[in-house]
Amino acid sequence: MKIKTRRVELPLPWGGGVYATIIDTPNARILVDSGHTSESSRTALMEALSDRAPDLLLLTHAHQDHYGGLPVLRTAYPDLLIYASVHAQAYYEDQYRTVVTHHQHLEQFAVRVGVHGEMYDQILRGFDRIAQSGCTASLDRLLHDADEFELGGIEVRVHHHPGHHHHHLVFELPQLNQVISGDNVFQTNLAPPQVYFDANGRRIPALPQLLESLERLAQIGGRALPSHGEELPEVSSVARRAKAAYERTTHRVTKAWSQFDDPPDLPTLLQSVFGEVPLPLVGLRLGFLLGYADCAGVGDNYR
Repeated sequence: MKIKTRRVELPLPWGGGVYATIIDTPNARILVDSGHTSESSRTALMEALSDRAPDLLLLTHAHQDHYGGLPVLRTAYPDLLIYASVHAQAYYEDQYRTVVTHHQHLEQFAVRVGVHGEMYDQILRGFDRIAQSGCTASLDRLLHDADEFELGGIEVRVHHHPGHHHHHLVFELPQLNQVISGDNVFQTNLAPPQVYFDANGRRIPALPQLLESLERLAQIGGRALPSHGEELPEVSSVARRAKAAYERTTHRVTKAWSQFDDPPDLPTLLQSVFGEVPLPLVGLRLGFLLGYADCAGVGDNYR
């Protein structure tokens, strides 16, 4: 049975795009991810699906450029099946509470690590809009690591690869020797490690998880269809190259840390490692910095 995959680039409000992937056989269509919450992304998504309705939506992880098409998909295709990680159930079924809780934890964390002023405002903005975006759905199946299923002749293996997001999934298509790799690895850029917290508001290290996920992705091998940028003809070499790049910057953090007699607050360490960071990039750079600090063995100072 012939299986076809097609990546559809959906526009992002800040420029560039995010890819959804369509997997087709004569008997079924699977859609992986659904683009951004913006109207332009949703319109492009529905145009890409206009020739045939999807039977199943698979969600790699709960960032708004991946689940943003949920409202229009649920309206247009009321029988659409939706599968996501078991760890994502609270997000998709109770998005508002989950986002608000994360925002509260982030506020408390920022105070603990010395973030204030414009930097504080920058990293905490936008959560109300995300919480109220209405991108909720009842999940028809909760996916676990190593799950396998088949739909219309399409075989899918599920891999839980946390780090960029704690419930990030990678979908392997063994019949095609392909993996739909989400946001964990790209040809030219590094994926930012997640900043997230346990139920008590304590930050959980993410970059060590991401490095382990990259090694597991390298072991799967094959052609990768990432959510951003070009396809990867052989994911193993790109994943291991990314690991090496994270490790190089970890050494920079170790060197910067050695210059302080006492643990610096997080903005001071940021300045020491990256220099002046433009305000719109502060949140992204802080996420990377926390990951490098964890790998350098000093992350306990920023929990």
